[in-house]
Amino acid sequence: MLLQQLGVNLGGDLKGTRSLDITRTYVAAFLDLHLRAQPQ
Repeated sequence: MLLQQLGVNLGGDLKGTRSLDITRTYVAAFLDLHLRAQPQ
């Protein structure tokens, strides 16, 4: 996300904010499954 603000292009089509949302969703699902025993 910081690289996007600096104008650095890494060649991907995803915006930094979208990548952050995806990462947060996957981490939350992983923790729910393994720490709370709640499958997603």
